[in-house]
Amino acid sequence: MNTSSINKLRRRFIFAALMAYLLVALWIGALIYGINALTTQREIRTVLNTIVTYGGILPEMDRDGKIHKQEMGEESEGSGSQEDIDADSVLEEPKGEDFDAVISDNFTIYDIFAIGSNIFTSSENHYQSRYFSLLYDSNGALIDSYLNKISYLDEESADELYGQYVLEKNKSFGKNGAFFYEMSENENGSKLVVYLDCTSQILYNGRILYSALILVVIGFLIIFILVRMFSYNAVKPEIENAELQKRFITNASHELKTPLAVIRANTEVEQMMNGENEWNQSTMRQVDRMSTLIQNLVLIAKGQESEDKEEMIDTDVSEVVNSTVETFKTVANTDEKELTSNVAEGIHMTAEGSSIRQLATLLIDNAIKYCDDNGKINVSLSQKGKVTRFEVSNTYAEGKDVDYSKFFERFYRQDESHTGTNNKKGGYGIGLSIAEAIVKRYKGSINASWKDGVITFTCLLK
Repeated sequence: MNTSSINKLRRRFIFAALMAYLLVALWIGALIYGINALTTQREIRTVLNTIVTYGGILPEMDRDGKIHKQEMGEESEGSGSQEDIDADSVLEEPKGEDFDAVISDNFTIYDIFAIGSNIFTSSENHYQSRYFSLLYDSNGALIDSYLNKISYLDEESADELYGQYVLEKNKSFGKNGAFFYEMSENENGSKLVVYLDCTSQILYNGRILYSALILVVIGFLIIFILVRMFSYNAVKPEIENAELQKRFITNASHELKTPLAVIRANTEVEQMMNGENEWNQSTMRQVDRMSTLIQNLVLIAKGQESEDKEEMIDTDVSEVVNSTVETFKTVANTDEKELTSNVAEGIHMTAEGSSIRQLATLLIDNAIKYCDDNGKINVSLSQKGKVTRFEVSNTYAEGKDVDYSKFFERFYRQDESHTGTNNKKGGYGIGLSIAEAIVKRYKGSINASWKDGVITFTCLLK
């Protein structure tokens, strides 16, 4: 794995970590918001049900624990002016259990999620709820109202803006602006409509939602910085190891060339002096195999180095492929094989010319090497939209039962006997794996197929 591949893996890890955080954070935020919204709505419905149950006016519980029910039409404590209320009674300190309920801050989980169970535990609840009630007859005419808990609505406005809205909707529960409402029908056909002002609850839910989103965004930025920093430190040793490995392959390949050259020279001298025999022929074949292996190792190292230093520019792919084909025509003629081309002119793409040339070289060389005796090789290049199609085909009569899915595995050979001393074509399956790596750099695909005695390697480059 080279430096570029390690950095790609690092970026994928950062992306996966951020997506995992984002999903978990959004799930937790949505869960908190959903629970709060559900709890708030259930509490609103409980309060509305209570008001409806008691005829449109929320009853008051005094300090002695007695509930004072008031019917619509009766003058309530809150219907008078502020001066009519006894100030001493308002400022009088609560006593007993009621006082403890007012000032206690030791809430339990049950207290927080116990919906509607504490509506009458404090006399203050009678003053905390902002609501109004409208009573209609069976014909939809307003016959009574209770507006003492709302200061900015008169009876006419309440009827036109809110009451008629519910009668038209004819729904038992719903929302109208910052109000939630409930409508009930009595046995005599009259309808009671109760509106509860939920402005504070809506604003509170909104604060939770936007606070959660802000925290998610801030957390995302913090996680991104931390993961990016830690991932760099984590892959730094791997990058260094990749550089050392590449340097070792280059140095080892260079050092192995000298002893192989000496072995070849000594064997050739021995053949001239004593003639060819099975022993010196076997030695020469093994020298050829080792030389090919060294060339492939150097090719891998150069390919990785090219990928690390790759600079994408506008490249005339047609010119690159044509020049590569011309280079191999002499090789094909020497092997008594016919090399033809069908390359469309003027095909350009953003790429590195050397990598496209390397791809063409690998596939054409492979086609010549494994083409049938006196066979044909054809190279074609075309473009459709933004996709460039590059194909190299050759006659291959024995390719019917070959497993082409493994062709791009490094060091794979279709005929394992080729690795022995009878291998005349050489090669170790490295070229096609390098070709696949080049194609993937351009977010493309490569595959091999066989039909009517011809094997075709197709590359789609983007």
